[in-house]
This record gives sequence, structure tokens and C-alpha cells, in this order.
Amino acid sequence: MRLVVLCLSVLFLLTGCFLAPFIGAFKDSGATQGDRERLLSLDVKRFTEAMSWGSAGPILAFVDESAQKQVQEQLNEKADTERVVESKISNVDFANDSFDANVLVKVKYYRIPYYIVQERKENLGWKFTLGSGWRLMSREVG
Repeated sequence: MRLVVLCLSVLFLLTGCFLAPFIGAFKDSGATQGDRERLLSLDVKRFTEAMSWGSAGPILAFVDESAQKQVQEQLNEKADTERVVESKISNVDFANDSFDANVLVKVKYYRIPYYIVQERKENLGWKFTLGSGWRLMSREVG
């Protein structure tokens, strides 16, 4: 028993908290309301960055299967005529213990070949599941 305590003590001193990887994995699972809210902001940021690059593959990785057709049509419609310059989260409304969220995003973009930056708002509907994390369920472009 003393040997086990001694080994754990040495392990703790050498590596810091040996529970840190387990705690990090728990937080990234979205088990608590606060963790889900934190994870949403990261996923929305990654989604808007993918929108800036304009490639459908990385964008659709965030989209729920039920909404992929709608989002793919929106992307195809603007693929050759519009480029996103910047996106910022304007407002987030969480519902259902933070398993659902509506995110209002301000998007700056320009239309080819005019290159005049304009701004619009997009309303993004997100849903969280423990198995898949946050998935985009709807995208309304205003």
C-alpha cells in the first residue's frame, strides 16, 4: 500500500495533476451546461472560418445531415459570386439547458467583381447531442 501511495505521489509531482487529461476529456464531452456553451463558441468560430475559405467540405462538416441539402444549395448559389471577409458573433440565445442555440452572426462580404464590402446578418440554429457535439440545423441569410 505504501508503495502505491509513493508511486502516485511521485507521478503527481513529476506530471502535475494526473487527472488533467480525464478532466479535459470530460469538459470536451459537453456534459455540463457551461461546457456546452463554451464548445458552441468554438464551433461557431470554426464554422465561420470555414465559410471565409469558401470550401464546401469543411463547412458541411459542421452541418447536421438533415440540413446539408439546404446549406449546400446556399453555398452553390453564392460560390462564384461572393466572398466572406469577416464574421462576428453578435448574439447567442441558449435554450433547453443549452442543448439548442440560436446564434446571430454579422457577416462582412463582397460580391465579385465589385469588391465593395457589405454587411448582413445570418441566423444560425444549432443543436447539441452528446454523441456528435454541436451541429448546424438551419441557416437563414438576411
